[in-house]
Amino acid sequence: MSSVEPIAVAILAKAPLPGLAKTRLIPALGREGAALLQARLIARTLATACAAATGPVSLWAAPEESHF
Repeated sequence: MSSVEPIAVAILAKAPLPGLAKTRLIPALGREGAALLQARLIARTLATACAAATGPVSLWAAPEESHF
């Protein structure tokens, strides 16, 4: 029986900062609403990647990840 090597998943995202995230949706959602949507999308993506249990999951955000 062969063992399966873990598969690392790297998620690249724009930090959910008001005025910088989901800028095309700002007219409809406002700056805060667009940032909140971005944060929720990132959270869902992380949850999905972790639930897949393929291996380690890392988040790389720009401009920085300390906003999460």
